[in-house]
Amino acid sequence: MYLNSASKAFVSVGGVVAQFVDKSINYPLGNAIIHVVDRVLAFAHEDLLSLAQTNAPEFYRACSGVPSCLSLLSSNGTQLTLFAPADVTSLASLSNGTQLEQLLMLHFVPGIVFKPSMKESDLLTAQGSSGQIRFRMYNNESKYYVEGRLPNRGFVRAELTMFDQPAKNGIFHKVTRVLGQPVQTVKDFINSHEDLSRVRQFMGSNEFQPNLGDSQMAYTVFPPSNAAMAAFSGYKNSKEVSIGAVILSDSQLRNRVFRRMVLPNQKIIADVAPAGVTEYATANTAENEKITVNLKGSAGLTTRIVEITGSFVMANISLAAGEYECTNGMVYPSSQVLFRDNDVEGYTRSGPAAASSSWTVLAVSLAALLTARWAGARH
Repeated sequence: MYLNSASKAFVSVGGVVAQFVDKSINYPLGNAIIHVVDRVLAFAHEDLLSLAQTNAPEFYRACSGVPSCLSLLSSNGTQLTLFAPADVTSLASLSNGTQLEQLLMLHFVPGIVFKPSMKESDLLTAQGSSGQIRFRMYNNESKYYVEGRLPNRGFVRAELTMFDQPAKNGIFHKVTRVLGQPVQTVKDFINSHEDLSRVRQFMGSNEFQPNLGDSQMAYTVFPPSNAAMAAFSGYKNSKEVSIGAVILSDSQLRNRVFRRMVLPNQKIIADVAPAGVTEYATANTAENEKITVNLKGSAGLTTRIVEITGSFVMANISLAAGEYECTNGMVYPSSQVLFRDNDVEGYTRSGPAAASSSWTVLAVSLAALLTARWAGARH
C-alpha cells in the first residue's frame, strides 16, 4: 500500500494497482477492517510481449525486428515499465538500425512505474541510458502525457491512453505515438499544447508571420504560457493605460510583440549548449530587432536557466516547462510576454512611421481621459 503525491491511497498485488474509493469499514466482530477498492486484485498472467501483441501490434512488429527490444518484451525476472506507442508510422523514415534501436529502447524504463506514482518532478533514465522520460498532467490530472527524448535532443510528448496493465515482467502503458521522434511542426505543437491555448489564437493565425508551419525553416520559439498571457492582457502601465489589451487588440502590434519571441534559422537545445550570452536576430526583420539569450548555470534540465533580455520585460525560462523538439525547431513555453510599454508608441499599421489614424484616435482618447481626470481633480 502507498500514497501518491495527492495523498490518495493505493494497494498493489502482483502488479495490479487499485485505489481506495471509500472509508475503511470496521468488521462487526472487531477483528478486521474492510477496504473498498476500484478494481479486482489479481496476479498477472501475461508478459509484456503478449500485452504488446494485443494492445500495440504496430509497436510489437517494429520491436520484433530488433533483437534487443524483443528480448526486453519477453524478459524473465527483470521488471520493466513499457510505454508502447500505438502509432509507429514515423519509424519508417529511419534507415539507420542504431537509431531505430535507440528509439525503441527509449520506451522502456527499468523498474515499475504506476500511473498514480508519476510526478512532474520525475526525470527517469530509459533502458540502456538511451534517453530520458518525464511526465506532464493537465485538466486536473485527467490528461497525462509521457515525454521522452534521446541524448542531446529535445522532448517529444505522447498522450497516455492505457495504463497500469500488469505483466509478469513489468507494467504496460500505451501512448499515442513514438517518443523522442518529432512529428509536429512548431505551429502544430503550439496549436495542440494545453498550456498555449491563449497564444495560439494569435500565433496560429494566417496573419502571423513567419509561418511556423514551414518545414523548410528552423525556429527557436518562446511562446507565452496561458498564465503569462492572462497577466499580459490585464497589464496596465503607471498611467493606468491598458498596454496589454491595446497590443492584443491590434494585429500589427501583437504580431510585432510575438515575433520578438521567434528566432529564425536557430535550433537551440538549451540544456546541452555551452553556457554564455549570445545575441540573436528576431523575426522582426524589418526593424533588425535583436534579443540577448543567456544560458545560465551548468548544463542540465534542472540546473540550466534561459534568460532573455533586451529593451523589454525580461524573461527567465525554466527548462522544466519545456524544451520541446519539433520537425522545424525548438519550443520553450515562457512565463513572460516579451513586451515594453512603448511598443504602442511611434508604431503604425505600416511600421515605424508617422502616426496613423487609428493611433491618432487612441492618442486623442487618452488625452481626453487625462483631461477629464484633471478637471475632476480640480472640483
